Amino acid sequence: MDNNQKLQITISAFGKFGNIITNPTSVIVSEFTEIFKKKYNIIHSEVLEVSTVACQEYLNKLPDHTLNIHFGVYDGSQEFNIEQCGYNLKDFGIPDMKGYLAHNECIEKDCKKDLCRQTKINTGLLVQKLQENFPVEESTDPGRYICNFIYYCSLLKSQGCPQSACLFVHFPAFRTIAKEKQVDFVENLLITIHEMHQSGHLYK
Repeated sequence: MDNNQKLQITISAFGKFGNIITNPTSVIVSEFTEIFKKKYNIIHSEVLEVSTVACQEYLNKLPDHTLNIHFGVYDGSQEFNIEQCGYNLKDFGIPDMKGYLAHNECIEKDCKKDLCRQTKINTGLLVQKLQENFPVEESTDPGRYICNFIYYCSLLKSQGCPQSACLFVHFPAFRTIAKEKQVDFVENLLITIHEMHQSGHLYK
């Protein structure tokens, strides 16, 4: 991607699923993205149903020149996790919200299940900068449910679009890190991404 071009961002979040009635990512995107849109050049944001169908429909309508950031919840986490990669595997512990239950299936049919696609984003440096103020770690395990599904599909899409990239961020529950702190994290994430882009250090 061209560091001289102004960075345009899309953000997705997820709604309820399983025992997760209040998904922190849907609250954050619904309540606060409008405040951030002009400030951080967010051209689109959306809360998605937790299903493979909704993910595919969303990705299909995204432009081919944006940084597409995906938010999801990891209910048992004590921190934020910046995901480095996605895996070519659907192995759902529970059905998605359309009732689809995948068991040990490839996302990309012609590739091996253990294929890992990595983001173009310099996640190591991004995490290092964010760790100055937040509990955040780099992760190589986005699970094998819908979070991994959208990330892998988004990574696949961005690999075919030189002017596009994507990133997945896992959020803890609000009982672990309060909403106000999570909103602060999102703003700092956006600030840091823009600063890294302007300095030429956003991409690997």
